[in-house]
Amino acid sequence: MGVIHDLRFALRVLLRKPTFTLIVVGTLALGIGAGSAMFSILHRLLVRPLDFPELDRIAAIQVSENGGDFNNSISPRTFLDYQKDARSFERLAAYQYWEVPISGSGVDPEQVLAFQASPGYFDIFGVRPELGRTFAADEVDGQKENVVILSHALWDRRYGRDPAILGKPIIVAGASYVVVGVMPASFRFPSAAELWAPLTLLPSQRADRGGRYLALVAKLKPGVALAAADAEMRQMGGIHAATYREDAKRVVRVVSLVYGVTEDYTRNFILVLVGAALLVLLIACANVANLFLAHALARRKELAVRAALGAGRRRIVRQLLTEAALLGVASGGASLLIASWAVDVIKGAMPRTIVRFISGWDAMGVDPAVLAFALICGVVVGFIFGVVPAIQVSRADVNATLKDSDRGTTGGKETHRLRNALVVAQIALALLLLLGAGALVKGFTRMADRPRGLDPEGVLSFKVTLPQAREAKPQPEIVAFARDALERLRALPGIEGAAAVNNVPFGNNVSMRIPFPEGRVIAREEEIAVDYGRATPGYLELLRVPRIEGRGIEERDGVDAPLVAVVSQTAARRLWPDDSPIGKRFRWGRDDKLPWATVVGVVGDVQDRPFERGPRPAIWIPFVQQAPVSMYFVLRTPGEPLAAARAAARAIYSVDPNQPVTDVRTLTMVQAERLSGMRIGTWMMGAFAVLALLLAAVGIYGVVATLVTQRTHEIGVRMALGARRGDVLRLVLGRGALLTAIGIALGLAAGVMLVRFLAGVLVGAIDNDAIVFVAFSSAVAAIATFGSLVPAWRATKVDPLTALRQE
Repeated sequence: MGVIHDLRFALRVLLRKPTFTLIVVGTLALGIGAGSAMFSILHRLLVRPLDFPELDRIAAIQVSENGGDFNNSISPRTFLDYQKDARSFERLAAYQYWEVPISGSGVDPEQVLAFQASPGYFDIFGVRPELGRTFAADEVDGQKENVVILSHALWDRRYGRDPAILGKPIIVAGASYVVVGVMPASFRFPSAAELWAPLTLLPSQRADRGGRYLALVAKLKPGVALAAADAEMRQMGGIHAATYREDAKRVVRVVSLVYGVTEDYTRNFILVLVGAALLVLLIACANVANLFLAHALARRKELAVRAALGAGRRRIVRQLLTEAALLGVASGGASLLIASWAVDVIKGAMPRTIVRFISGWDAMGVDPAVLAFALICGVVVGFIFGVVPAIQVSRADVNATLKDSDRGTTGGKETHRLRNALVVAQIALALLLLLGAGALVKGFTRMADRPRGLDPEGVLSFKVTLPQAREAKPQPEIVAFARDALERLRALPGIEGAAAVNNVPFGNNVSMRIPFPEGRVIAREEEIAVDYGRATPGYLELLRVPRIEGRGIEERDGVDAPLVAVVSQTAARRLWPDDSPIGKRFRWGRDDKLPWATVVGVVGDVQDRPFERGPRPAIWIPFVQQAPVSMYFVLRTPGEPLAAARAAARAIYSVDPNQPVTDVRTLTMVQAERLSGMRIGTWMMGAFAVLALLLAAVGIYGVVATLVTQRTHEIGVRMALGARRGDVLRLVLGRGALLTAIGIALGLAAGVMLVRFLAGVLVGAIDNDAIVFVAFSSAVAAIATFGSLVPAWRATKVDPLTALRQE
């Protein structure tokens, strides 16, 4: 009965003070909601992006070239060596990206993201198909090549979940394949996979140690720690580096699969945002602590009366804690609504073209663990900030409190110091967040607005991947298709120009190769990797990349013509630092039998890698001299580029009616998608900073307003003795200004360290310009001053006679 009575009484008290109740619940809900949203994102993207049994035993094997970033590109020969010699793994498998067109079964053709997988691939994950089976032993590694497994999403979208699809043939990359299985919806690895086929390694590929296009996944043996497997593979990688020229300067490592599916940059960004959300929660807690202190002090007389009527200290403390617990539960519940809304907004803000490559993104939500965190956090915070004022009030002298009337409820020096310290902490933390957000926003703006070296406006791009089965498609067929397609595209009304290339600026289909200039001996550690473009005549001119020297790629640079190349300024400067590159020769490898290519032109740099400080070196060769199976067509139009998309697709179908057209976007859309993750993170950081600033303003307003209320009698006496309103204004504003100055000083000191830290973990995304520190320090000072101004102005309106009557 005592608990029920306490709950009812607490509810009545809180309902009688709706402003206090709403501010506490709202403040805590925002703080806990921000934290809950970020922990939900962290849990799904960094802790559990994949749902596989024994996920802790599944690992990825990665390599680093010349001390660069680790990646998943490993040669077939190296994979076979690891598979034969590694002792830490129960199974080791390889998989390869394989984007292909599919058709058949009476459904229109489309392009899908497929992967070729080696024996044992599906066994590593311990997931059984929803329908059918995985690959049999005689259906892998070149013995048979006629089976495929569908993802649940592809089965649903294309075949309407028809179970009769099993055993039926479909056309994949121009060849007939039989569907033998459908994976469950929970199996999404790699995250974008829609179809799997057996990986076939031809004899020439089995001996290939230089080509790096396989990714490796493994399952640790029972009892083998990840660190032990990592040590074994690092040792094996060292032996390979010392033995084989192709593996020199390469480092191998083993990481958990969870770690392997998340890029370091993304991981760092999420952790930074989680830290920002925690700072917002700390500011909210400081604000609520001040509110609780003010609330308890305002009730000192009421509680003293209750004590005089026989209520013990334990009873009073229990009552105050019950009120705090109610506020905490309400705050935790409201925070869940905020967190769910925030996660949904963030999920919807990312383009689908990017989301499909992010493991765990679609499954992101407020899960039960975060639900428990929010509710427990609300109750714990309520208890913590209810205990201190409850104990302080319970220790007060009842007689002194009753004699003190209302004018003396200042709470003592200790309470003043505590409240002042909380306000200083709020201001410092808010400025800290603002400085971090300001440096991030300014850095992002610099990245987004920097000169790109081309003109993307009015350019439409789309992708075509020709069917090639398992063998490389003959070059004449690719060249003929591209030539016919370009003729039809250029003939469309309103098209100013059309070209073909292996990858568009800001795209992900990047090819990189290492050129070796004639007459120079380049050590392994001095090799320069360049973006390797294959473009038709007019491509660079269509994008309006400025020509610096020489000529561009022309029609005379045909299949049988001498090999030529156009290089970027950065490539020219790094490969031929002391001379003009025109007429200079290079080849793609150290083999003396490889042909030389002659440089015929130099163009400006294209800066299409936003997270890199400078442009990458690039070299373009004629499309027809090494035509890619997967190609992009780019069109320039005087109007809206997407308006030409349907006509462009019809032009492709007129060349091959079974050829899917994919990735139809304007070049500005491609650029925006490249920056979308950074943009969302920047918005979130800015939102956290603004929220922190508002909470700090509310905090300083609360302290100064309480100060005015507590010192009404003193202010009246001062004004009765001749003090002017300006004197009172300075008195009240002075207290707020002092707290603000201390908070800004502490925030600036911490902000300098934070910005330096962010610059280290988010390379290229931070701008630590001094104007950021000046602007946001001034903003915090102005907001804090405004928070003090309203109660200060109210203090000047105190009627001396009314104040003196309170005695």
